[in-house]
Amino acid sequence: MSPSYRRRGIGRELYDLRQQICDELGLAGIVAGRVIPGFAEHKHMMSADDYIAEVRAGRLYDSTLTFQPENGLKALCALANYVTDPAKLGLGFQAQLDMTVSDDARKVAAEVGGHDDAVYVVMTAGRYDLIAEVVCRDSAAFIDHSNTFRTLAGVASVDLLPYLDITTQTYDWGVG
Repeated sequence: MSPSYRRRGIGRELYDLRQQICDELGLAGIVAGRVIPGFAEHKHMMSADDYIAEVRAGRLYDSTLTFQPENGLKALCALANYVTDPAKLGLGFQAQLDMTVSDDARKVAAEVGGHDDAVYVVMTAGRYDLIAEVVCRDSAAFIDHSNTFRTLAGVASVDLLPYLDITTQTYDWGVG
């Protein structure tokens, strides 16, 4: 939530409405995932689960987690692979790879998607056959991966689009 709208009761209303829906549907409760913004400052000193425990105990403040108990929710544990901003995890290099292929696109997509640094691979119907996003620790790792992708069997060409800055990254589809 935008800081300018915090502490106005909007979050409380949303939590109340969620609980009302659970009650009406006879559900036991709500399971949700949230980004824990304060964890970035502590990630080298403790695990995400330890951070959550420290916030629950009141020894640390987190703008998201501290709000939860005030609204009847309990933070139980961290969800693996939940963070969508790789820079917050020390992975500082992202790029999009736009590929044309000379072989079965499904076969090449499976090969590209099998690499650890490939975040997603999309088959398209347009100028490119595949679009992939990679997240690497640094530019040297990106160079290694881009060379690997360029030399894969069935890859005709790869246009590399390194990200200079992510100005907006919103996953607001009503989940989590």
